[in-house]
Amino acid sequence: LVDDVSPGGAAEKAGIRKGDVIVEIGGKPVRNIGTYMAAMAKQKAGTAVDVVVLRKDAKVTVTATPQ
Repeated sequence: LVDDVSPGGAAEKAGIRKGDVIVEIGGKPVRNIGTYMAAMAKQKAGTAVDVVVLRKDAKVTVTATPQ
């Protein structure tokens, strides 16, 4: 669950919103904080990655570029 989004950060630029639930990063499922951290650790700064979130019972795919 996204508790907050930093102004000007990669998540905000990608369109991720407070209240979204991240369910996939770069094609890898996110089930808990451990799988989230493992997926994020594999990302490279400046390389775009697809992120799937649940927003109001709908899956939304956004593209984020980690800084």
